[in-house]
Amino acid sequence: MLAMIRNVLIPVDFSDVSMNAIEYVKHLTRKMSCTIFLFHSKRMIVTPDQAIQTMYNGMFDDADDLNLNQHMDELAAGLASEYITVNKVIRIGSLAEDISNVVKEHNIDLIVSGTNGAGNIEGLFLGTNSVGIFKHVTCPVLIIPSNCNFRLIKKILYAIDFQEGHSKELKRVCRFAELFDAEVNVIYINTEASIYSDAKEKLDQLAEIHVNEIKYNKISYTVSHDDTVFEGLEKEIASGYIDVICMATGKKSFLEELFFKSNTKEMAFHTRIPLLVVHLN
Repeated sequence: MLAMIRNVLIPVDFSDVSMNAIEYVKHLTRKMSCTIFLFHSKRMIVTPDQAIQTMYNGMFDDADDLNLNQHMDELAAGLASEYITVNKVIRIGSLAEDISNVVKEHNIDLIVSGTNGAGNIEGLFLGTNSVGIFKHVTCPVLIIPSNCNFRLIKKILYAIDFQEGHSKELKRVCRFAELFDAEVNVIYINTEASIYSDAKEKLDQLAEIHVNEIKYNKISYTVSHDDTVFEGLEKEIASGYIDVICMATGKKSFLEELFFKSNTKEMAFHTRIPLLVVHLN
């Protein structure tokens, strides 16, 4: 049995985006006995990063303390009425720093955050000025598109490269997948046909390592070929019923490579499918 997810953090700015993330978590709690932490940062450092400003626009306002607490109490009461254990956390300061501190103080296992679209991912994890909101947290982060409704999670697609072994990260993915008895498909999208056999051999070796290190029996491994990783992911989603996409972030990570080397920051699939981001250690 993998470790349980006990504490979940939801950043709240009272927008439709964050409300949708809360609604999504309501369904998640039916599969896990956990405590929800509703988090709001009263002030944050203003940066030129449009992604951060778009997603957390409400946090720039110096809201009246009484109204803020009332709004937070109403959200908490709504969750409590559905027999969900909930706490509220209000901080004043830098959003990125506050989230990092709250994750440590409350032993947060998972962050669930809404987003307006794929273009925000760079701002959330990388940041044009190294101010990625979730850049310094170590727990997984589940990003919920604004127009995404919850559906039972049956299949998770974990896209990897071979820069890291991914054992620790895959354990975290399986920890999440186990809640739903979901299948995890580890996929490497090869963009050079001439080295397909090398990629298959590396993935087979990785699978052998995981057999000994990860006690979860619903993992499969696939090597796919396409012109770009984005196109490959789109085709995988189109061909199968994928409920969650998973990628890793960290130093020279796969996620970072996708955003900084691609001509576009738009992942079309993320406008409709949640993205689970795990951090490379």
